[in-house]
Amino acid sequence: MREPPVRWGTYAVLSIGVLLRVALTILLPTRFAYDDHYPPIEIVAHEQRIPLAHECWECHQPPLYYVLAATVYSAAEQTAAACGAATDRTNAAARKTVQTLSTVAGCLTLLGCLGILRRAGPFSAEIEAIALGCVSLLPQHLYMSAMATNDALTYLLATSTIWAALRANAIGWRPGSTLQFGALAGSTVLCKGYGWVTVAAILFVLVAHQIVRPGKSRRWRPTLIFGITSILVGIGPNIRNVAHYHRMHMDNTDFFRTSMLTQPPGAFAAVDFHSIRLASLLTRPWIHESHLASFWTELYARYWFDYEGLSLTLGVSPEWRAFWRGLHLKGGIRTRDEWDRILRWDSSAVPGEVGRVAVVSYAAGIPITLVVLAGLGITLMRGRREFAYALLGMHFLACLSVPVVQTLRLPYFSAMKAAFTLSALSSAPVLIARGLNWKPSFAADFCRAVMWLALVMLLVCNIAILIWIGRHAA
Repeated sequence: MREPPVRWGTYAVLSIGVLLRVALTILLPTRFAYDDHYPPIEIVAHEQRIPLAHECWECHQPPLYYVLAATVYSAAEQTAAACGAATDRTNAAARKTVQTLSTVAGCLTLLGCLGILRRAGPFSAEIEAIALGCVSLLPQHLYMSAMATNDALTYLLATSTIWAALRANAIGWRPGSTLQFGALAGSTVLCKGYGWVTVAAILFVLVAHQIVRPGKSRRWRPTLIFGITSILVGIGPNIRNVAHYHRMHMDNTDFFRTSMLTQPPGAFAAVDFHSIRLASLLTRPWIHESHLASFWTELYARYWFDYEGLSLTLGVSPEWRAFWRGLHLKGGIRTRDEWDRILRWDSSAVPGEVGRVAVVSYAAGIPITLVVLAGLGITLMRGRREFAYALLGMHFLACLSVPVVQTLRLPYFSAMKAAFTLSALSSAPVLIARGLNWKPSFAADFCRAVMWLALVMLLVCNIAILIWIGRHAA
């Protein structure tokens, strides 16, 4: 029997994605991240205990990431000390090692996406390469894979859970395989609270497929095994919160004063859920008062560029630092007036060359987004008959709901984060492949050509950001 040809295009885009993540991790100093996750890691590493929610800004998070990160932190610290490094050097080595944990998780997530894509296929070699290329070059996942953050590990666990669920379905819901993906789903919750959407999406699809299954062929045992296992594994942090604070869920805003609570839009009524202000975004590519109240604009922008900017591109910009000094901010907690002044910048306050990169990246994201949405519609239509497509479609929608819920709770621009949704990477390649899987025609060829062009544009933009950070971040 003839061996199938190696799909070089797929492995090429996968390799490029891995190289970009490794390069950004090398170039990005450890202090650059959306949140500071080192305090809970250091508590676990040095005091051998899991911190309580009120002890630091990120201490309210579930413990799995911090336990794993503390293990590599301690190993790196001890190795550096054994080599005669000074204390500050051992700390720097430990932090860089923790940063690489996200890199490993990000690269493995890409492999998991490929595994899911092939289980949902078959698709042609070209479509497979395009679909995997879209997640390999997605800027927001690239950034998250180079920061010390619990999100990157959560994406990996969610992707592993979806792969394991598809495998369990393919082999007939054996108890062992069902138990396995139930435990993976529970571990996703142990890494980040929004892991519950992965559990909920799987439970919903399992129950729905039993209800619509014809005749007497309904099988409830897998649903019960998965539900009980995932909840038992994931519920621990909530029980701990009840024991200490008499509530199942705690936020850092329950304990600390923060500028987030003075951010615009500031009220649910001020959030625009009905439009996407793309023209304004292309004119003002970083967060700006002209479009920050538009939920879908914020979400779209964060996928395709360092939209908030304060951690990466603007944070290292000489123009922005000069603008910041000119504001004469008081420091500490921002007032609403200070936020308004910050978010009313003009073109002289931002680096023009990086702004042009942003515009190109936003333009590249348009056809990819349209194909994803088309694929989502096709996938949901097929979902009534096929478990795999029902699961992938519902999990994608469940992940998209996280920033919606966050914004309803906390109507500030920090809640409108694409990073909250990236567990949906597990579904995205299949949705893209479905959206591109037309019958041979001129229109199909043209659509694939546009997608290749978009991928080339994204690659150039990602390399430009690497060069920018390499020149300015140190």
